[in-house]
Amino acid sequence: MNGTKNGECRFGSRTIAIRGDIAPAQMVKTLAHELGHVILHNPEDQTKRQIERPIAELEAESVAYVLCRELGIDSGSYIFGYIAAWAGGGEEATKALGGSASAIHRASHVVLDLLQNDLSRGVDQQVAESPARFPHAWEQELADSL
Repeated sequence: MNGTKNGECRFGSRTIAIRGDIAPAQMVKTLAHELGHVILHNPEDQTKRQIERPIAELEAESVAYVLCRELGIDSGSYIFGYIAAWAGGGEEATKALGGSASAIHRASHVVLDLLQNDLSRGVDQQVAESPARFPHAWEQELADSL
């Protein structure tokens, strides 16, 4: 990858690209972010749930936060600034986060289930089976940081 982006999700070719010149922890965070896009923002699924780019970025970065937190990677200082840049700060970001909490939770659990349980099942099946309940502690931590 060239330029300033750390990664991108390419739906047309079904690939994710990550910059090779960033720190390993940043690579993991970026991969988690792009996986959030894969699960939540496939253009073929946009008829079900249409969202604007700022919300898509808030959701993908929140998925990255949850996954990094579960993996023991401290990414909060970078993530909070990224979310604030896309969703605004304070109450605006908190409201957007609350509206997306179920989707963030579901996408996070799809990836965690794949990592922890059964890599042989497809992502589509994981998405269909993942719970969509909330809240979790991460939601309040993220909201408090914005």
